[in-house]
Amino acid sequence: MPAPRTSNNQSLVTYLTSQAPTLRVNQSLPVTKYYRSADLLQAQAAAYRAAHNEEQLYVMLLRLIGLVVETIPKHRGHIRNSALHQQYEQQVEQAFAEAEQLKTALQLRDIKPTAHTIRRPANTVQITDADALPDIDWAGAAAPPAAAAKAAAAGIAAGYVPLDSGLEWL
Repeated sequence: MPAPRTSNNQSLVTYLTSQAPTLRVNQSLPVTKYYRSADLLQAQAAAYRAAHNEEQLYVMLLRLIGLVVETIPKHRGHIRNSALHQQYEQQVEQAFAEAEQLKTALQLRDIKPTAHTIRRPANTVQITDADALPDIDWAGAAAPPAAAAKAAAAGIAAGYVPLDSGLEWL
């Protein structure tokens, strides 16, 4: 699941779109590496589709579209009218249609993504400035209990007994 958004007024679709930036072209890599990356993105999208994870599927489809439409054509080894590139463009057209449907569904849902871990279960709520903590008397809360105060006055540290206390050890 994506990391939490930093801004409360940012929509889910805007956040997910920011998770799929356009890649810069590295001319030292052959264009076949980019096509291989497109294949891997399609496989990952298929896995998210099977798992019904719409958010990650949307991100993978956007990455695939950006790679094939924006990044690969800028590579010097790219041949625009090649059969391989036309095959990927057809796949991108299908991915684009699916991404548009997902975008609509995500806009209707627009749930804030949160990280769910063992330490932060799904039913936890993050405290914000609007959620004020109850007023606590910190000065009174810091005062030691009466028994501890009496022990401290007698010179006994909490949990310790002085050796000359006269107690018999068993």
